[in-house]
Amino acid sequence: MENSKKINEESHIPELYSKSIIGVFAMLFSAIFGAALLMYNLKKLNNYKGSIVVLIFGVLYTIGATFLLSALRNNSNLAILLNLGGAFLLTTFFWNTYIGKEYVYKPKKYWKLIIITLLIIALLIFLFLYGHLILMSL
Repeated sequence: MENSKKINEESHIPELYSKSIIGVFAMLFSAIFGAALLMYNLKKLNNYKGSIVVLIFGVLYTIGATFLLSALRNNSNLAILLNLGGAFLLTTFFWNTYIGKEYVYKPKKYWKLIIITLLIIALLIFLFLYGHLILMSL
């Protein structure tokens, strides 16, 4: 009887992207990428208010960081610090506020996420390097 209760309880545990994955994506790319992953988690938990708040934060933080870096002529050290700050806020303040510090979940596999991200980056690099040739041939 206890074994079936445990199986039933485990089937209700949601599969979410972990704090670590959200932090890594926010640090490597920008707060908007980490915010997208946290939004996925919040939508999975039917927390639409939190999802909207995280979306607004991700967009405003990324725009603010972009303007600041542009004004300071793309200081790479500052970019790293800004990405770390965004990751920290997403994985501590927003996670703890909208999901909960001790929330039990199953970590969602992230291999598809990494593959999709690498494909997007490869496409962007290709367009950056060869986009002008494509436009000239039209």
